Amino acid sequence: MDIYDELINIINTEPDLEEFLTHESKWEYLYNLSHIRQNVYDWYDFDPESDLLEIGAECGAVTGLFTERVREVVAVDVDERKCIVNRVRNKKAENLSIIQVESYDKADGVKNGFEYASIIGELSEEKLLLAEKSLRDKGLLLVAGDDPKAEALLTEKGFLIKDKYFASPDYIFPLEIRRDENKSSSYIYICEKRVTLA
Repeated sequence: MDIYDELINIINTEPDLEEFLTHESKWEYLYNLSHIRQNVYDWYDFDPESDLLEIGAECGAVTGLFTERVREVVAVDVDERKCIVNRVRNKKAENLSIIQVESYDKADGVKNGFEYASIIGELSEEKLLLAEKSLRDKGLLLVAGDDPKAEALLTEKGFLIKDKYFASPDYIFPLEIRRDENKSSSYIYICEKRVTLA
């Protein structure tokens, strides 16, 4: 049984994932199943009538939070097995579509005009191209990670950084979100897509 089959089995058999995790220390379980992962955006005031594109949704650690906060969520990932786990984990969410894509810069089937897009973790040009293509003008991109080159890359790809926060101890298992750096290298950027001139 590989890790994805293990995760599906746990989701299907454990009635309380947080209780289950109190007795487990396996990194893959904590990373993919811990409710603490949702703290990265739990504090953010989303417009409940909006649509959100989650880029690199992985196994759905934060997807469920998005489905509770906005009208529609489209979660994309390049890994089919991760998409399967996400579908199992969030099977009750009626406002969720999960799409496995060949690559983020060739994400056919993803609509345009999202009010929000989210990227957590690895920040790549391909993910930013999909965000730029899919967001409406002045739509917001939420980026959480620890890449020191992120600010330059975001600006280069046409995003205006409106707010910057720091996640402590890190963006993966954040216990506190602050405006001051407080020795944390994990950041959360709130960026606006620049208006496209015709």
